[in-house]
Amino acid sequence: MQQVVKIFSWGNIGDALLLTPCLRALKKQHPEVVLHLYYKNADHRDVFLHNPFANILADRATASPVPLGHERVYEPAIGFHWPNTLYKVNASRVLAEVLDVALEDDRPELFLTAEETQAARQTMERFRRPVVAIHPSSSFDYKEWYPERWAELIQRNASWCTFVQMGVAADQRIDGTFDLRGRSLREAFAILGQCDAMVGVDSALAHAAPAVGTPGIVLFGASSPLVFGHKENVNLWAHVECSPCLDFLHYGRCPLGRVCMQAISVDAVDKALNVLLEPKKRAAHKAPSDARHEERDLLAARFLLSDEFALTFDWEGEPTLYSFRSPERHVRVSETVRVLLACFPASEPVSVGEALEVFGRFYGTERTRSAMAGILAAVRELAGFGVLVPARTQRSRYSEEMARHYIRSREIPAEISSTIAAAAAVSAGTAILDIGTGTGSIAIGLAEDSDDVTALDVSAPFLEAARAAAAARGVRPVFRNACANKLVLDDAEYDVLVISQAFHWLDASCAVRGAYHALKPGGLLYILETKPMLPASHPLKALLGHGCPSREFVEWECGRHAEWYANLFEALKPHDSLIAFERTWVFHQRRPFDSGYARAFFFVEDLKSPTLGQSEPWEAIEQAFRNQPADNACGDMYFLLIEFRKLDCRKSPFEDPRPPVCVRLDSAIEIPYRSPGKEAEVEYKHCAV
Repeated sequence: MQQVVKIFSWGNIGDALLLTPCLRALKKQHPEVVLHLYYKNADHRDVFLHNPFANILADRATASPVPLGHERVYEPAIGFHWPNTLYKVNASRVLAEVLDVALEDDRPELFLTAEETQAARQTMERFRRPVVAIHPSSSFDYKEWYPERWAELIQRNASWCTFVQMGVAADQRIDGTFDLRGRSLREAFAILGQCDAMVGVDSALAHAAPAVGTPGIVLFGASSPLVFGHKENVNLWAHVECSPCLDFLHYGRCPLGRVCMQAISVDAVDKALNVLLEPKKRAAHKAPSDARHEERDLLAARFLLSDEFALTFDWEGEPTLYSFRSPERHVRVSETVRVLLACFPASEPVSVGEALEVFGRFYGTERTRSAMAGILAAVRELAGFGVLVPARTQRSRYSEEMARHYIRSREIPAEISSTIAAAAAVSAGTAILDIGTGTGSIAIGLAEDSDDVTALDVSAPFLEAARAAAAARGVRPVFRNACANKLVLDDAEYDVLVISQAFHWLDASCAVRGAYHALKPGGLLYILETKPMLPASHPLKALLGHGCPSREFVEWECGRHAEWYANLFEALKPHDSLIAFERTWVFHQRRPFDSGYARAFFFVEDLKSPTLGQSEPWEAIEQAFRNQPADNACGDMYFLLIEFRKLDCRKSPFEDPRPPVCVRLDSAIEIPYRSPGKEAEVEYKHCAV
């Protein structure tokens, strides 16, 4: 039977942070142990959230502290006096002794999501660097410094520093600061991680600063930095005769007028801040360096992801530029390129110089300067791909002719939209957004039941075809020429989102952030993927590259899509919600893949295949079909429809158990193939896969 270790958290937020390095040590030294971590309250839960070393994270009210035969139970606050006057070593090391583990690193740990970090970066974009967070409050008022001293410190450094005040909304406001009080705890942690320094008293953010990599200056009085300090911080302690006294006063009042905090002068804190941020102070006062002529020209360029490329990520998570000219053309890009791209707004083009300034605010001007050679190389790399372009109206790479072929040869069967309508209980008032609508087949189908359907696409010819098809059906969805990467800029909320065969065109981070923004709580997201399977002798086999594998492979391939999306939404979720996997449908259709399908799929310049020879590409494809029996033009199309739901994550994750990703082909829905322009079904043979 596996050994179970139960740990019950206690105390305030800082106490929970002091426990975190022990969790890593415990799992490293005893990997076989199943660790159950029970949090005291919601603040403690936020400290431990996403910690990979806890097998189970739950409210302590749900567990019994009485151990079973295979369990060890620890509640470190019971059985010894909380270390302060009795100890002269870091509190985390004392806790490690209680847990019987050796602690190599006593730095606290926090595990923030990419979405939380990105949101904090956006919050901090507007502030001039360097940014110093101040945290003047504590649960024990005798730990606090004096408002007039905070104000003097800020006034002395206002010419080169930006000060932001953090803490709870009820804290006294300090003059000269930007007000960031009242943020949620994890949001405060993420914002702290985007600051250049933190100055505060011995409280929660003093322990969080080393966890998020922000250097801190911490003012100690009633508590000892030997116990509650961190080597990553500058710890200022006026070791007066009565200090430390925390164990004796606890939540009482200091009878001596806080002589320990009086002894910490503004000069001492000011000197520590200036030494800590000396490189950033020099950079703040230094005139911009005169770049070489070549670099100046490059940095003056206007930047926007061009009509030809979109940033996304491949199956291995590598940043990739996809070409809008062909879904088969893509190129890996460097991590520096990805970071640089993240510094550009989605709404409008900016100069590369402006983006580098943002990059510097994110990562520090010194790091930016040292990485300048790599950044300039990345800019040149993007320029070579045609991504550095002047500001202009986006134009489509898809022609009217391709739209006509798409309608005839690549339309999505009506069974897909009817399944969505039934599963989502679509009614007249259901607000629906169809992303990457193409020629509008799903939007038109859903508009049969809903009067509030909006559809987006970047292709103007496709949208014109969609409007004509909608008019012929007598429905009126709203079609917009827009990029889904900018969805987060819209304020509308939708009951249903649909992304059909379009996610690979999008920046994964922008698309996920936009979906979280646009979906109502409890709203449903449907992602449609297709897998064409062709026999080895098919004329398009060399171009499409899809074989006709086993049933097990098709099931695995569909499951791979579903699991990848589920993991992506989990990794990029905000603090208060999760777009979670619900279920899947698999549809099978035996159908022809003819030259019309190829004309709807490829641009002529992409048809550079040795199998086609040197002749005109479309003629070569037509000839290949003429040289094959008619049956050889057929193949199997699998449609994978994945349903997700937006959940409220402010509740315990154990209250909403999520189903595992499961895709089975034995329940595949058969879709009859209908010839283009005809309503009657044509005879087709079911091919068991």
